[in-house]
Amino acid sequence: MESAKQMIEALRTWIDLEDLKLDEQGQCTMAFDDELVLTFIADQREGLNVISHVADLEGDDMLVARLLLSRNFMPLALGGGRLALEPESNRVVLVHRWHAPRTEPEDFREQLQDYILGLGEIRTEWSALLNAADATRDQAQPGDQVPGGYI
Repeated sequence: MESAKQMIEALRTWIDLEDLKLDEQGQCTMAFDDELVLTFIADQREGLNVISHVADLEGDDMLVARLLLSRNFMPLALGGGRLALEPESNRVVLVHRWHAPRTEPEDFREQLQDYILGLGEIRTEWSALLNAADATRDQAQPGDQVPGGYI
């Protein structure tokens, strides 16, 4: 976990946030506002993970989820992150992992910036997909197939 601590220390210095450090469980959270929250978690394999909430799945959002999860095959579009569902929840999260001993501080900063940009883009796409699905449902007639089922 020492390498992950060093990565967080480099980030702390870069953004001048003295309180940012991993706790005894190897976790810390950095919130820019209510929407942009990054949780860093050190793992047993000398990795540092960042996890951010994207959105919650509701009812018949399976088509939306399928479209978004297909983005995992284009990781550069997500700043190197991967979309996932948190275990036993309906929360879609964006996750990125660095192998701490092999990650240079400059690469970490650059990749973290890409991750944050990717997070913003996927949230925008999520909102657009939900709005399109709602519009399709609103225009559908009884018996029509719409995202998530039939009217």
